Amino acid sequence: MWEKFEEQRMNDLKNPNKKEEVSKRRKKQGDGETGEALEAVTAAETAEQAIAMRSQIHLLWEKMLFERSQVECKISVSGWEKNLDSAVERFKLADASETDISTVVKNHCSNEAAA
Repeated sequence: MWEKFEEQRMNDLKNPNKKEEVSKRRKKQGDGETGEALEAVTAAETAEQAIAMRSQIHLLWEKMLFERSQVECKISVSGWEKNLDSAVERFKLADASETDISTVVKNHCSNEAAA
């Protein structure tokens, strides 16, 4: 959903008719950037912001899946391993270090069973 919004925003910025509308919207949101400054911010920071946002989305998704797998493990629901695997995959997509990933998995209630 966020990626579709960003794509639309970038298309709007490329369209001279919509560029002013985007500028007005940003002013209403409290961002005082206009004209060339708007282009500079958009061109220079959009990719960086997109990477950061994607990473945050993956981290939140990972946290939700991880917590679910912990609860399912504790109450002995079958299939909790799938959620743990999905959480680890999201953690990797968020560019987490292998040390962080192994620590998270180690702290999971499944560690005793996996050992």
